[in-house]
Amino acid sequence: MTHTSSHGKRLCAHRVLLAIGVATCLAVPIAAPALAFDTHGLTFLAKILLPPEACCELKSNLLEEGGEGTGARYCAETSFDVAIEVACDDLDLSPTENGMPRGVRVEENGEAAGGWSWDVARPAGGKKGSVLLTKTFCDEGSYEVAVVVGRGPSKRSHSAGRLVIDRTAPSIKVEFDNDSAQNGRFFPAVRTASIIVTEPNFDPGLIEIETTGIVGAWTGDGDAHRVTVSFGEDGEHRLRVAARDLAGNATDLFDFGAFVVDTLAPSVEITCDKAPTGSFAGVDYYNEDVTATVSVTDENFDASTSRLRVRGSKSESAWARDESDPRVWTKTVAFDEGEGRSILVEARDLAGNTPEAGEAGLALGPLSIDTAAPEAVRAGIDGTPASNYDQSCYFFNRAASLFVEFSDNIGLESVQVVDGGDGFYNRDLPLADGAGKKTARVPLALADGHEIDRDVLVEARDLAGNERCWSISPMGTARVVDEREVENPSVFPPWKIHPDVLLRDTAAPRLLLTGAKEGSFYNTAPVVDLAVDELNMAYLLAHEPDQPVLTVTKREGDAGHAQSIWTRSVADLAVTGRDELVFTDEHGVARAYDRYGLSETFSEDGHYAIEAQVTDCAKNQGTARLAEFTVDRTAPVVRVDFDNNDAHNGKYYRVARTATVSVTEHNFDAALFKIETTGTVSAWTDDGDTHTALVSFASEGVHGLEVSGEDKAGNKMAPYAAGEFVVDLTAPTVAITGIEDACAYNGEVAPRISFADEANFDPDGAAWFLAGAKNGEVRYGAATVDGEQGREVAFEDFSRDPDVDDIYTLTARAADLAGNEAEATATFSVNRFGSTFRVVDADAYRQNNGYLTCAREVVVEEVNVSGVASEEHGATVTQGTSVRELERTEEPGETGYAIREGVSEAEGSRGWALYRYVIAAGNFMGDGRYHVSVRSSDLAENVNTSSGFYDREANGEAAAEVSFILDETDPVICNLSVNDGDVIEADEYEGTFRVVENIGVADVKVFVDGQEAMAKGDEYGNYSFRVKKAAFTDRELEIVATDLAGRTGGAKATGFRVTTSILELHPAWVAGFVVMAAVLVCLAVFSLIKQGNTERRASQ
Repeated sequence: MTHTSSHGKRLCAHRVLLAIGVATCLAVPIAAPALAFDTHGLTFLAKILLPPEACCELKSNLLEEGGEGTGARYCAETSFDVAIEVACDDLDLSPTENGMPRGVRVEENGEAAGGWSWDVARPAGGKKGSVLLTKTFCDEGSYEVAVVVGRGPSKRSHSAGRLVIDRTAPSIKVEFDNDSAQNGRFFPAVRTASIIVTEPNFDPGLIEIETTGIVGAWTGDGDAHRVTVSFGEDGEHRLRVAARDLAGNATDLFDFGAFVVDTLAPSVEITCDKAPTGSFAGVDYYNEDVTATVSVTDENFDASTSRLRVRGSKSESAWARDESDPRVWTKTVAFDEGEGRSILVEARDLAGNTPEAGEAGLALGPLSIDTAAPEAVRAGIDGTPASNYDQSCYFFNRAASLFVEFSDNIGLESVQVVDGGDGFYNRDLPLADGAGKKTARVPLALADGHEIDRDVLVEARDLAGNERCWSISPMGTARVVDEREVENPSVFPPWKIHPDVLLRDTAAPRLLLTGAKEGSFYNTAPVVDLAVDELNMAYLLAHEPDQPVLTVTKREGDAGHAQSIWTRSVADLAVTGRDELVFTDEHGVARAYDRYGLSETFSEDGHYAIEAQVTDCAKNQGTARLAEFTVDRTAPVVRVDFDNNDAHNGKYYRVARTATVSVTEHNFDAALFKIETTGTVSAWTDDGDTHTALVSFASEGVHGLEVSGEDKAGNKMAPYAAGEFVVDLTAPTVAITGIEDACAYNGEVAPRISFADEANFDPDGAAWFLAGAKNGEVRYGAATVDGEQGREVAFEDFSRDPDVDDIYTLTARAADLAGNEAEATATFSVNRFGSTFRVVDADAYRQNNGYLTCAREVVVEEVNVSGVASEEHGATVTQGTSVRELERTEEPGETGYAIREGVSEAEGSRGWALYRYVIAAGNFMGDGRYHVSVRSSDLAENVNTSSGFYDREANGEAAAEVSFILDETDPVICNLSVNDGDVIEADEYEGTFRVVENIGVADVKVFVDGQEAMAKGDEYGNYSFRVKKAAFTDRELEIVATDLAGRTGGAKATGFRVTTSILELHPAWVAGFVVMAAVLVCLAVFSLIKQGNTERRASQ
């Protein structure tokens, strides 16, 4: 918030009365006469003593008494008259051009100032002179006035004081940091006001601040001056501000009105007229109606916006103010039976303060009022009884529980069991979802060895203390609110069955078979005993005496396993004695019970298996098993088969062998069989009475196999032994040396072959072949040396014959005694005579005497045995004496050359490398004689050139040169002596012309009127011809020149004449004579006509 003010201006005028006394300057300073100033009755004296060396005195009405340069004169009037008297010895008072004395100058704010008036006074006979300076100031501003006395080095500046003219009142602005008022003038937070006074002539002592806040210190920034006022305490506050500047300009008094700072939220308290009968999970429980009282304490409480959020109330009063303490307001709320009753207080004061959410005292509840006991709505068993031999006793064979479902209007607190029998079931039952739920399903787990009968009671209690009792009897009881019996829900609705006893038996009968050993073989009849331990055997004997308990299975001793079965029942069981069998319940209480059993004798041969099984009344099943025992009199049968019988040289095998050992035996035990071998034996696998083991001979060497063993009854097999054999899995080695694969040779060529095998080398299995791409299979001289483990073959140096140059493939193969094979190959080239070259379309360069009329592409083919690296090609073009090296390009272009690579299909070079050099036509620019040559450096390091190479077909040196003369310019005929339309005076005209040709002229023909005429020429190309006269006849001339390349050039002249007729030679003269004659004739005719007319007039 900003407040500004400006005061009206007051006009003032001062008239200064100045009395100036003049004194004589002495050697020491003397007191200057006093100056009297009168401003509206205010009188003060100003006297200044100048330094002794100045010998001057200065008096000014701007200086306060007390010395030079102190204070300032402030004026709020329209103008102010300044008067200064300067008295000094030898003062030069002569006037200057601007009228001021030479020895005195006035400065304002450090600059020479004009507008001053002056008057000189000098006493008679005195040395000291004085001058009175005056000026009227009207404009607002600050003026620092100084007088400079003297000239040159002796001049001195003396302050005459400062004048401030200010007719503008201060400006006031007030800003609050918090303008968010509630209800007009209430603020929920502390406030700070910033007072800003804008005034150049500021004095904090002239600012009047009336407030209840705390005023800080003034700070300034130029003409702006600031002070803060803090309102940090709760309560009502005020702020009034007025200002006045040093010139006396004043503002009006600003009153910003009263406001309230209230930073405290209302204090809330809720009380009830009764104590709760119980509490759970933050809920209070009551047995009767409750009245709650809400009290709010606050200095500025706003009852119109404060309210209660109430749930389930019976009635609610209005807000009431406490007469004894006006800060306290109250409201009452009444509740009756029900749940979820609550109060939430929303209190607010006039400043908008509210208590913090969750603050103590703001809420009551939730609370519940309950007067009804819990109800048993359903009862049952978790799980179906395993058996039910009658309606009075139920058996369970797993962790079963009796459950009762209770419901309550408000919420259940606890459930407990009271066992009126042996007390085993006395306990508190936990609520599955915890206390406080309106419904609960409470389980009571049945325990082995203990019955639940009608003496076992389940008591439920709700959160208000009401109780309900339930048992498996048809009736139950409710307590606390009233005492009454109700019909209990049945444990098996809807049939309303209420059994007398519930019994759990989760322990299966324990069975034990003794007297024979599983897997044993017997020659005599064994006796097997069955022992049965069952806690509730009395129930089993009573209800299921025919239940089978022992099953004997006999299987015959062969793979067919034909079998027979017989059984024994529960009725066959008898007490065998109390062998201290003890049952201990969950509480650690123990009791003894009887053991039952029976015996069975086995006398026949075969395989016997015994299964014992007892199922008690709770359908728990106990089992015992005795595995087979056997009689066996048959010996094992063995068979051995090999997977690989492909022997080489009698006993050598090049592939690993595997023997399959098969034993046919009904009572087989792998541990009783022994396989002696150099191979690797696998584990035995079974398929009925057939048992198989694999013997792998995967390693190289000499091997053997022997098998022996017996069955479980000790019957021994006939031994087996296989003959000795050799497994060789390693192929021989074949190595070619002396040459390298994919290499070219132009010197000695003498390959070597090495055949080797470590153990089973076969000399008959070593062979080799040498074949050329051009020559086919060849046989060159070679020496052979055999050793115990191999063979060495050494070729002689290949003959140095052009026909031997070729691409060769040397192949060597070896096979050992086991048939393992190996092969080595090497492809190499013999290139002692380098490349051959051929010019493609060579006749084109021989025709026309080697002259070409236009540039064309040149193609040269190179054939080389070993091939040429891509960077080892080159091509040159010679024009006259100039030789140019061409640049190779990837594809044919306008200039340079490209190479297309391929394989020769020619008879004498089949399979050799073929290179086609394509030299672009753009390399031949301009007429002249050209020579093209290509070259290469092959992989055999031969340097080849088309200008000279060995021609294998011709068996001698040859060249594939491309030479031609390029003439792309036609002959030119110039300097023809006759032109179209010429008239030539002659009996026979001899004409001339010149033929210009850069290569050479082959023929020149001249045709006159279509007939060839004789033409004569010299070595310089100058020619002449003759044309005879023909009067009044237009003549035609045609000249045709042919150069050595067959190119032609020509010239023509038409419509010319060769004559001696004057009419043809001088037609203008003839025309003139004709015209003159015609004129003369006309004149004569005119004269005659005129004469006749004259004569006719005369006769008339």
